[in-house]
Amino acid sequence: MPLLRCRLDLQNKVAIVTGSSRGIGKAIAIAFATAGARVVVAARSESPGTVPGTIHETVQIIREAGGEALAIRCNIADEDNIESLVATTKQTYGQVDVLVNNAGVSVATPLINTETRHWDLLMRVNLRGAFLSCKYVLPHMIQRQSGSIINITAGNPEMSAMPSQSVGVSIAYSATKYGLNALTLGLAEEVRHHGIAVNGLNPGIIKSEGAIAVAPEDPKEAAAYWNSSHPSLPEAVCESALFLAAQTAETFSGRLVNREDYGLSWP
Repeated sequence: MPLLRCRLDLQNKVAIVTGSSRGIGKAIAIAFATAGARVVVAARSESPGTVPGTIHETVQIIREAGGEALAIRCNIADEDNIESLVATTKQTYGQVDVLVNNAGVSVATPLINTETRHWDLLMRVNLRGAFLSCKYVLPHMIQRQSGSIINITAGNPEMSAMPSQSVGVSIAYSATKYGLNALTLGLAEEVRHHGIAVNGLNPGIIKSEGAIAVAPEDPKEAAAYWNSSHPSLPEAVCESALFLAAQTAETFSGRLVNREDYGLSWP
């Protein structure tokens, strides 16, 4: 079947979306392909695991709908993996126009019970992984004097409030997202003169495969949580992500925005 038409055109663009085997990343990858982009689907999940979704399944959906996509297994905590991801993208498509730093992990324990190895893992994936992805993508964007980086973050855009203490969210997770917000704002200024847009997008509470996996096991408790939190499906993030992907440093950059406010308080 042909791809659905999209209001925002990403024709001739190449996008890397990390953590796109499921959830928000998968939805964004499919939406970008729908808009005409060639999409690199990057994540650790190459084979089926305990949580549904693999990079190959995402690519299959895109290709069956008439889009173009490439699956690359990538552990975002491994610098060599990230360097190879960007190099393979450049070798295959000749350019990198959009980067979505979506890959992330969390723990749901209070700080006093958080193990050091879990703290370090969150920092490596959620913050260091985004830093390294930007580091290896930026030379190619700078060469073309254009590009858009979207960091999937959390919490209040003004950084004055903690990300909501929902399922899977902890102080350790919040700390990584505050760091990602600071990286976003600083990098936006650093690369503004190269025409590159850098923005942070808070998706809000999303009922993704990963969120379902860490929800309460008791059916009544899980139902109570989802009913009280009013979650959205991953596809709800797509329109705002598409807008950000199409931006330049001049049109929209250096912003931390809520997905729920798209079309209301921004752009």
